[in-house]
Parts: sequence; C-alpha cells; structure tokens
Amino acid sequence: MSTTFSVSELNRQVRSELELSFGDVWVEGELSNLARPASGHLYFSLKDSSAQISCALFKGSRFGLKIPLAEIDNGIAVRAHGRVSLYEPRGNYQLIIDQLEPAGVGALEQAFKARQAQLAAEGLFAAELKQAIPTHPRAIGIITSASGAALHDALTTLKRRHPFIPVIIYPSLVQGERAAPQLMTQIETANRRQECDTLLLIRGGGSLEDLWAFNDPDLVRAIVASKLPIISGVGHEIDVTLSDFAADLRAPTPTAAAEQAIPALAETLARQQQRLSHVNQRVQRIISQYQQQVLHLGHRLSQQNPTRRVQQHSQRCDELSARLQRNMTTRLTQQRQRVAQIQSRLSLVPLHRRHQRETQHISELQQRLQQGVVREQQRHMSRLERLAGNLNALSPLNVLARGYAMAFDEQRQMIRHSDDVGAGARIHVRLNQGILHCDVVRRSKKP
Repeated sequence: MSTTFSVSELNRQVRSELELSFGDVWVEGELSNLARPASGHLYFSLKDSSAQISCALFKGSRFGLKIPLAEIDNGIAVRAHGRVSLYEPRGNYQLIIDQLEPAGVGALEQAFKARQAQLAAEGLFAAELKQAIPTHPRAIGIITSASGAALHDALTTLKRRHPFIPVIIYPSLVQGERAAPQLMTQIETANRRQECDTLLLIRGGGSLEDLWAFNDPDLVRAIVASKLPIISGVGHEIDVTLSDFAADLRAPTPTAAAEQAIPALAETLARQQQRLSHVNQRVQRIISQYQQQVLHLGHRLSQQNPTRRVQQHSQRCDELSARLQRNMTTRLTQQRQRVAQIQSRLSLVPLHRRHQRETQHISELQQRLQQGVVREQQRHMSRLERLAGNLNALSPLNVLARGYAMAFDEQRQMIRHSDDVGAGARIHVRLNQGILHCDVVRRSKKP
C-alpha cells in the first residue's frame, strides 16, 4: 500500500529532494515580471523563448549583485546563481538567487536596436523630415488612452497654460498587440479631419514590454507621413521609443509634451505688451525725426529769408505732427483696450460660468453614456444567453451523458486511435460521472 502524504509533508519532501538533487546552479535568461515590494526583496521571472522560472532575490543577498540595483529592470538579460527550491505554502518551484550579473542584451532590447538601425537606414529619423511646431495653434489633438493618467496630466497642463484653445481627443489603446494599429488609425483620422494644428502622441511610463507598441515600424512610418506635426511624450524621462525618434518633437513626459504644444497665455500677453512698447518707441523716434527735419528746414529757409514759406511749412509740419501723434495715440489706446478685454475674459466670473456650463455638459454626457452602457449590457447579455445555449447543445458532456466516453493519455492528450498508446500504458477514461484510471492490456484496430 502506497504512503499517503499531507500536502505540507509532500511539499516539504519535494523541496528537500530538489535542493539535494541540484544544489547550486547558474541560470541565464531574460528578466521579466519584476516586483519590488516594501520589504526590499526582489521577485521576478527568468525566461527564454519557451519557458520561465520564478526567482527570489532577498534583501540580505544584495552583496552578490554585479548590476546596480536601480538598473535591474524588465527586459535585461542576466546570469543568475542560486539554489533550486520549492515555496512550500503555495507549492511553487523557484530559484533562490544569491548572485546576479549581466549576460548581454535582452531579446526585446535586441529587437529594439535592430528596428532602430533598420528604420534609421530608411531615413525615417532624418532631421530634414521634421516639421515645425505651430506657435499659435487653433486646436490641439491628443492621441492616447481615454482613461489613462497621461490624458489627465496633459489636459490639466493645457488648461493652465491656455484655457481658450480647444482640445480634441482621439482615444486609442496604448498597450498590447492592438495598440499600434489603433494609434495609426487615429493619426490618419486626425490628418483627414484637419480639426487641429498639432498632435500629441502620449502615454504614461512602463516597462519595455508595456511601451512596445510605440516601437512598431508601421507606426513610425505613419508618424513620419503625418501632415500634422506630432509631439511624442511617451513614458518617463528615461523611457525612449522609436516613436520619439520619428516625431517632429520629443518631450520627456506627457506633461512636457502639453507644455511644448502651446505658449502660456501670460507669455503671449507679455509679448503683446512688449510689442506695444516697441511701437510707442518707434512712434516717438519718428516724431523726433520729423521735428529735427522741420528745425533743419526752418534753419535753411531762415538763412534765405523766405519768412512766409517757412511759416507755411512750419504750420503744415505742426499739423502733420499733431495728426501723427493723434493716430499713434489712438492706435495705442486700441491696443491697450484689446489687452484689457483679453484680461477681462480671464477673470474668475467668466471662467466660473464656463466651468458651470462644462460641468452641466459633462453631466449630460455621463447620463447618455450610462444609458448607452445599459443598452449595450442588455444586448450582450442576450447574445451571451444565445451563445450559452448553443455551447450547451454542442457540449461534449451531453455526448458523455448518452453513454459515450473519452480517453486520455498520461499527458492529458485525447486518444483517437489504438496506435496512440502501447500495451501497459496508463490511460484515463472520462465518463459522464467520474473518471476511470486504466492500464492497457492489449490493442486492437478492429472495433
């Protein structure tokens, strides 16, 4: 009779066997799924093209690191030394690491560098392809996730810098296999509609895997082909994507991209005031030049004694000078009134009223969205019920209920032919109620 173990006893014995059988080992692979809990320990996986293993690097083992702690990140290739063990509470097979050193560049980083070299060879990152960013755009377009923090940061920055410039959002996925096609579609949509003068392509930070959609070669080509200038603000300052190289301007963060898209309104007003000051100075110089010219002519005429002509020209010059002074004064007054109007538009009361209107509009949109969600939920529930009925009709369990059975080998692969197993093999037969564990006595090809 075989021994019956408790789960704890079995896990303990398996852990002991693993540690005795393997001892210390070196493992090379790509680091992924990195976690940095508050305890100071590091948990991650080492993977290659077909498998992965869980790893733990405890805080007390950091003396064995040959990689700076801050540079340990997803995507790097490492060579790890440790002991094979089993985490008994969950029965997880893992590697307890006490040394970690570089082992070259990870697969994703290799792919990144290869794509960068290929696209650079095509000339897609050339400086002469870059478009100038409009200094006074009539509208700003943002391509990003509709629910991401990057959108909130960009909108906050744009509203603070210039609340009167409209913002158009082109929502898209920013992570996963479907992200790059959606981003390309929204770039094409913005170019087709021509609703804005500048596009912001933004998303928050993440690992190399998280940002991989922005390294898609087709997306790079779509950015270069865009007639609208594009500012790329993907990730944090240390994150670099191929979209950054292709964009007309690269910003280190989404917030920085919004800041570079439009000038601050206060700066615009200051420049306007400076221009008015320059106009005033120029007017004064012109008047001074005319006065000097009049004095010079008067002096020349006085030497020739044409008193009447001097008086006539002097009077005419005084009239022209007065008219010029009045015209310049009127123009300066108009400019000051325009500045005052702009400043009054920035007062708290109009902004408060606009905030109330926007709040009411958002409330109406939320109500419409909620109604649409309910309708979509009802439609999907009806479809789900139909699919469940179809699935139940096709379920193999219904076939088993009519007296049929299914056979599987030790690898849980379905057995369809007697040649799939040999005599003495262990198989499992699934019935409508329960499973039979059988040994094959003999095979026959005939029923």
